[in-house]
Amino acid sequence: MRMVRFVALVVAASFASSWPAAHAGQQSALQGTIVSADARRLLVRDDAGRSTAVAIGAKTVCVRGATVLPRCDAQVGERVAIQLEESGATKTATRVTLPAKPAKTATIYVCPMHPEVVLDKPGKCPKCGMTLEPRKATQ
Repeated sequence: MRMVRFVALVVAASFASSWPAAHAGQQSALQGTIVSADARRLLVRDDAGRSTAVAIGAKTVCVRGATVLPRCDAQVGERVAIQLEESGATKTATRVTLPAKPAKTATIYVCPMHPEVVLDKPGKCPKCGMTLEPRKATQ
């Protein structure tokens, strides 16, 4: 009888000591659209329509495209992918991935009568003196 109690206590003690470490913070992921954002919290609505509040901590890494940001500059309406650590009811972001901002397109200036005349700033055509018209540069 004593041996059974001893074995039961050893098993219970080893289970109890390993259980909190294994379940201290569960990792999960969330994708959706930002509904509201401030320096410490994001409210994200997933594709199923559920809203989730996510805390932004000091150890949260924010990435826009391939650039790591010094602070999370998420905007309302942006799509976002978040890696979370859940501890009880608290959900803290470990990584926030935002889409890359589109590159700015350069404006070029073209003569309406001489399309071969292309300049990078406004002015007059050197051939006819007409005002150059702005156009978006294509890559």
